[in-house]
Amino acid sequence: MLAPGTIIVSRYRVLSQIGRGGMGEVYLVEHVHTGDRAALKVLHGAASQDPESIERFKREARAPARIQSENVVRVLDADTAPELNGASFLVMELLHGNDLQKIVTQNGPLPPQEVARVLGQVARALDKAHGLGIIHRDLKPENLFLHQREDGTSVVKILDFGISKTMDDALVTGVAQLTRTGAVMGTPLYMAMEQALGRRELVGPGTDIWALGLIAIFLLTGEPYWQGKTVPDILGKVLSHAMYPPSSRWPLPPGLDTWILHSCARTPDLRFRTAGEQVAALTEILRTASISAVAHAPTMVPSSHQPYVTPAPYVTPAPYVTPAPYVTPAPYAVPQGVGGSTNEPLMHTQPPAASGGMSTFAKVAIVLVSLAVVGGGLLVAAVAIIIPRLSESSSTSFAPPKDTTTPPPAVATSTAPPTGSIEPLRIGTSTTATATAPHPTATAIATATATHSGTGQSREQCKSTCKIACVDANDMQDCLVKCLRHCITN
Repeated sequence: MLAPGTIIVSRYRVLSQIGRGGMGEVYLVEHVHTGDRAALKVLHGAASQDPESIERFKREARAPARIQSENVVRVLDADTAPELNGASFLVMELLHGNDLQKIVTQNGPLPPQEVARVLGQVARALDKAHGLGIIHRDLKPENLFLHQREDGTSVVKILDFGISKTMDDALVTGVAQLTRTGAVMGTPLYMAMEQALGRRELVGPGTDIWALGLIAIFLLTGEPYWQGKTVPDILGKVLSHAMYPPSSRWPLPPGLDTWILHSCARTPDLRFRTAGEQVAALTEILRTASISAVAHAPTMVPSSHQPYVTPAPYVTPAPYVTPAPYVTPAPYAVPQGVGGSTNEPLMHTQPPAASGGMSTFAKVAIVLVSLAVVGGGLLVAAVAIIIPRLSESSSTSFAPPKDTTTPPPAVATSTAPPTGSIEPLRIGTSTTATATAPHPTATAIATATATHSGTGQSREQCKSTCKIACVDANDMQDCLVKCLRHCITN
């Protein structure tokens, strides 16, 4: 372990250790001249003296430089250092984030759209590497680092090309020892059939395509495709067990069953031709499954640009209450004296008759008609008196005598109009009020005089006539005296 402050080859100052694994240790270092920070990886222990390990370490430095891809970690420097007792080291760009193994272990499976995005970047780098004749041979979630950029976006970086194979092995020093027949290189969980069998001549782009298929299952489910507690157990399943459909174990789209069988076909030539083609097929399966899931969901999936809001709990509505039965209203009673439906208000040219029935004039008229019938000769005189009076009554407004008593308060009465009519509000006097009969006038007395004039009637007949004429007078006695005086005199 290097102590903080150690200077490596006069260029890099060690700040702290940030990782350890496999045959190397990783330190955070700072360039003493520029101040740039980077990650320095050093071979340690026996690996630093092993020619095969040294060759693999050099290959890890050379492969990224040849690929020149944004999705491959960039190597800035590589050398040996006296401060490290001659051990090899390489300096890489400093990454911020975590590898996919840690991300899934801590947070669970990735969303399908994120899986498609991440593997699309990996496939782009792999196709470029395969085009240069470079096979990674150790693809696994630990070697895929999700780097967080300064602007908040992320990008995948492929790490550790240490055991990568170059198709033109004759140009690589020590290749006979590195890729000797029967050597098993790689991680068992993501190892292709030809790697497990040690068939070096069969290792090619299909080897990385096999691993990429099993990585996709891990990212979608959070669990590795193969199950086993030991390396021999896992290798035994890779070699002897047929590939099973993922949908039989996880709730995945059925289209992934065919896709994984194509990705991990036993014969490399039957797999997808390129990683780009492989991930394009996966993306389409996930997209179609996502559309189908949304179409059958009870509610629409929220937009990825908006936070999901948990809906309020369902509240059971109050029980339904049956309303009271409808009661048909009583039929409308047409007021007495009102005819059929009309849109005109009812108009009265004179006030209603006083309580007690007919007016004084009407009663006198009836008495005179009776006398005419009895007397025979009185008929002509009665008709001559009644007709002018009726004409006068119809054309002259009734003017009751001025009453000094306080009139009863007006009572507003409203009667519901018959259907289809518009009735005005009627203002009348209290039903208990009685009209004051008029005082005897010269007209009433003159009527009695004219009735008996020239007939030679007796005093008794005058009395009878005057009693009838003065029946409604306030001072009946005074009325009778004046009536008789005129009747007898005439």
